Parts: sequence; C-alpha cells; structure tokens
Amino acid sequence: MRTLLRSAAGAAVLTSIAITATACSSSSEAVSTAPRVASLATTTAAPSADHSPSTRPRLRLDMTDAEEMASYQPYLKCMREHGAETDKTKLAREGKTINAKKYEAADKICNPQYYPQQPWEEDPANPDSRKFFQLAVQCLKDKGVRYVDAGENGHEISLGGRDNDARSISLGMQYAEACERQAAQQIK
Repeated sequence: MRTLLRSAAGAAVLTSIAITATACSSSSEAVSTAPRVASLATTTAAPSADHSPSTRPRLRLDMTDAEEMASYQPYLKCMREHGAETDKTKLAREGKTINAKKYEAADKICNPQYYPQQPWEEDPANPDSRKFFQLAVQCLKDKGVRYVDAGENGHEISLGGRDNDARSISLGMQYAEACERQAAQQIK
C-alpha cells in the first residue's frame, strides 16, 4: 500500500498544486462531469532531451516514509529556486496562491532532473510491469476486493469500479502494500 499511497500522495500533492494553479489561471476550459473511478495511476513525465532518466532518483517498494520524503526534496528545492513555491500551507498563511505560469515553467526545468521515478516494478519501461500489476490485482481480488482492475493501460490499479464502491476502495487500500510485495516476489 505504501507504493500505491506514495503514488497517490505524490500525485495528489502535485495534482492539488496543479489544480490550484489552474484555478488561479485565467483559463476558461470546461470541466468534465463524467463519473470518475478511483485510480492510482503510475505515470512518469517524459525526460527532456538534455537529462537522462537515470539521473533522477527512483522510488522503491520498500521505502520508508522518511526515505520517500527525502527523495522529493531536490525536486521541491529546485521548484522553489525557480520561483514556484509548493508549500500550500505556507502560501495560505501568507494569503497567497500558486502562480500557475511560474509553477509550470519551474516544473519543466525541475521535473526531468529531480522528480523521483516510480518503482521499477511499476515502470512501464519494465517489461514485467504489466505482469506485476496483474499479480497485484489478483492478490487484491483474493483478499475480497470486488471492484479492482489494472486500468485501461495495464499500469495502474483502479479501485471501486464505475460506481466508486467504497468497500472495494477501502479494502484495496488496506491490502495494496502486501499485494504489491507479494507480486514483486512472484516476478523475481
């Protein structure tokens, strides 16, 4: 679950920043009202031509919370150095919001160099990653998670089905870490 939560937490932090940044911009894009499925996507941004993905830190399934937080610090430092504050609490205390243009510009510079790559087991570049997700999904089903699948691309765990079944989401989050570890062991 740590990796699923890590993916969700990392995505949530950046998504909330991006949403806040988008909300603060002058864009007038329409918002989709289609039902959404609870998904824990594992995507990585494409590296720029001048930075090798091997220079970025890589998350691991067995990381502690402290190790994970430490792996994000170079990215957050780079963002601040390029004028994009990422601490929403600090911004709120100061009565400020995220500047979307500064955030996007800084992210283009910092993401390819410093944003941690997902664990190798979850990386689409890994030829065994689809199998990893299939094994993790099967484990979750074996533990009673009714609505779970590997998503349309096979590289995510989607919980809850079309109706966002709360029990499936809850059980899925409860057993995800154990199932990920079990799947990783089965692939080795």
